[in-house]
Amino acid sequence: MSESIAEPLFITEESSPFASADAGKEAQQLLEDGRQFADGSVERWLVRLYERNAGGITRVLDGSGSVIGTGFVVGAGLIATDLSVARILGEEPAHLRFISGCWQRARVLAFDTRAEVALLQAAELPADGSVALSLSKPTTLKSDKVACIGFHRANDFQEPVVSSGILRGIKFDKRVELISRISGAPDCCGSPILDRQGRVIGLYNKRKVGLDKGAGAEHLRAMVRAVRLVGVPEGKVLQVVSRVGQEPHTVAIGKRDYPSSLLSEDLQKIRASLEYRRHVENCLTVSVVSAKPVNF
Repeated sequence: MSESIAEPLFITEESSPFASADAGKEAQQLLEDGRQFADGSVERWLVRLYERNAGGITRVLDGSGSVIGTGFVVGAGLIATDLSVARILGEEPAHLRFISGCWQRARVLAFDTRAEVALLQAAELPADGSVALSLSKPTTLKSDKVACIGFHRANDFQEPVVSSGILRGIKFDKRVELISRISGAPDCCGSPILDRQGRVIGLYNKRKVGLDKGAGAEHLRAMVRAVRLVGVPEGKVLQVVSRVGQEPHTVAIGKRDYPSSLLSEDLQKIRASLEYRRHVENCLTVSVVSAKPVNF
């Protein structure tokens, strides 16, 4: 089944209109500005990013039709989303409404509590361009600019929202965690965090203490490998426990000490030092400790 869906809303402002008392009027103005912006602007990279990935992004609804999150295709029939979406659904099926307007049903297939991510299994994906989004490493970033594509919970805002921001840092202790500041970030968790080239570097979880946080794409890659290697019986869900390649501590390399977290300006060091890049990539490696089918 397919139906039309609204044009995307582009937000680049520092503050989001969705928190104001007069949100409806301001959001409508932004929608109009966004359409003009999409027709021709110096921020054309956001438009290209949306065009490249829109077919693989979906709104996730529960049985009552309420929007509970955003998801995106990461493999054949596999939809990545936030852990909170899986917890809301439990054993109930999800309803996926893709940006193209196509509808599908899905169920919770796997989850990882440490990474705060989950995978849904769709019986069938739309044929009209719903390809898997490309997963990338933060060490390949050529710019600290990031964006996310998602949805707002409010029924008044049905259009997909493209929000831009800045990557503030990367932590890699208990999980790979991206710390960003994204203008007007959708309040539906599970949106992809994308680099300037349109590749997924993480999954948007939620705003904490004024910053936007997300699980690194390395966790998604590890989960996809786990579900492909471990059979998941009907009625069961795969519980995945993952860890990053190195416990948090300062590691000496040559004559310099490097911490187990990065600020955005440290990405310049990665490009300048092959030794440092190898060290960080080792720290960002996510391995699956265990993966077992459980009742959810």
